[in-house]
Amino acid sequence: MGSWVRGWRTMPWWLMVHVSVAIGAGDPVESGRALLRSREYARAVEHFSGLLESPDGGVERRLAALEGRCEALTRQALAERRVDLAVRAVEDCSERIRLDAGAARVWRWRGVARLAANQPDQALINFNHALRLQPDDPVTLQERGVVFLGLGRHSEAESDFSQVARLEPQQGWWHFNQGLLLARQGKNGEAVAAWREFIRLRGEGSLEWLSGLAGRSQSWPEVRRVVDLLMKKPGEGGAAPAPVSAPVAAVAPAAVTPSAASSGSGGYLLRLGSFQDRGNLATARRTLDPLGWTIREEEVMVGERRFYRLMSGPYPNEAEARQALEQAGRLPGIQPEIQRVR
Repeated sequence: MGSWVRGWRTMPWWLMVHVSVAIGAGDPVESGRALLRSREYARAVEHFSGLLESPDGGVERRLAALEGRCEALTRQALAERRVDLAVRAVEDCSERIRLDAGAARVWRWRGVARLAANQPDQALINFNHALRLQPDDPVTLQERGVVFLGLGRHSEAESDFSQVARLEPQQGWWHFNQGLLLARQGKNGEAVAAWREFIRLRGEGSLEWLSGLAGRSQSWPEVRRVVDLLMKKPGEGGAAPAPVSAPVAAVAPAAVTPSAASSGSGGYLLRLGSFQDRGNLATARRTLDPLGWTIREEEVMVGERRFYRLMSGPYPNEAEARQALEQAGRLPGIQPEIQRVR
């Protein structure tokens, strides 16, 4: 949910599902979690609902089923842009918290559900409580930092991203987010340092990608200035980029990466919003910048009215498109939808 959920482990997700199903064959809760890992959210909702209706299992199973259904409903709400499902998710997490308020991850999921219900202020309350219970959780810190960035609360976003970079230094995307924020604040030297680390961790193609991002970020000329500094050679008065070797293996981010979001021909596009006012369009672009995606702008006429539409993709398959939709849907004011390319 970006990046708002923990990235996949090094084992391919499809293999994880089969292994988990095999291990959890006798454990109904683990079977529901396997459905979540395979992104079968509607089936997971049904599965956990069945556990909640069953008289067997006791309190512990009920707690796990409430948490599982809250997560499943939240993920489905984000994938399908359904506020009603997000409201149901909040109810499940609230009941889970009423029975046992000590699990940080439940507060975090209720925060994500609040975001899916377009309640960023309420989401922050939940993320704050989750971090009181588990102060060094990088997932919640990243989620809260992205919300802060979307709300324009830059100093708080910087604090969260810095903590995530400290906790998970090999996760290159944290350094990208931090560098983006620093660039917006005019802290060019610090932004160069953060993006050098991003390049080191993500591989030499990252410098080219940053250059492309700067070319697209018309609303943020400071990004262009930082990339210019990053690409200067020694003796030109700027900071040369750190030497780059083969890509360093790192934990894959939960976010759809730029390679997935701009992966050439494919069958699906993601519509990220339509705007008549260019000021609102610029605000949406700034909100989307932390994702690091290639965003295209299209001009369309509806009758005599002119609209500006933001698009990403194409994506090679529906699963990747839905993963992108799920992540973009967590950002304030963004209501993405999938469009099939005919």
